[in-house]
Amino acid sequence: MDKAAQKEALRREMLRLRAEMSPDERLRREMDLCERLYAELAGRLEAAGGSGRPGLVYFPFETEPDLTPVVESLWRLGAPLAAPRSLRRPNRLEWRLVRGMADLQPGVWGIREPKPECPLVPEEEALRAPFLLVPGVAFDASGGRLGYGGGYYDRFLARRPEAEGLIAAAFELQLVPEVPTEEHDQRVGILVTEQRRLRCGDAPSAAD
Repeated sequence: MDKAAQKEALRREMLRLRAEMSPDERLRREMDLCERLYAELAGRLEAAGGSGRPGLVYFPFETEPDLTPVVESLWRLGAPLAAPRSLRRPNRLEWRLVRGMADLQPGVWGIREPKPECPLVPEEEALRAPFLLVPGVAFDASGGRLGYGGGYYDRFLARRPEAEGLIAAAFELQLVPEVPTEEHDQRVGILVTEQRRLRCGDAPSAAD
């Protein structure tokens, strides 16, 4: 089986597992995940001091973990945040400042994203963000990431010099022994689940 077929098979399996969670189980997992993720992101913003550079977040798509409570908590801290708008031809992302849910509207895929009038964050500034939340379908302990196949994030992340600050938030069931990757696939630096925080590349026992 070639890499493309491996990816598609893993993508289908992960989407099935996410969809099969009961509402109660999903809520429990999301609450624990959001608690861990908030600690991670708030700490990074504090370490960035008064740089003024926004953290980069996203809003959930279909069965993804709903991280909105984390975003709303960061807004209450007064943290500057930007979210992506998906642009077509070619598939790419632009980042715009968002200050509340009223700044969002359904985008190309029905995902909540900034309204066009929200202030644009220059790409060079977005690439130096104190953190960048990266969505995905599956991940592994070395930072391998399986997305949805559109290449939006891989194109953007390829211009960021290192994986530090690239953070994936996922359910534990999305962590697999190895994600099939190709040369263009970009890795994340930190994986946060409802059970642990893993610095990718460390031995699993080093997770905290």
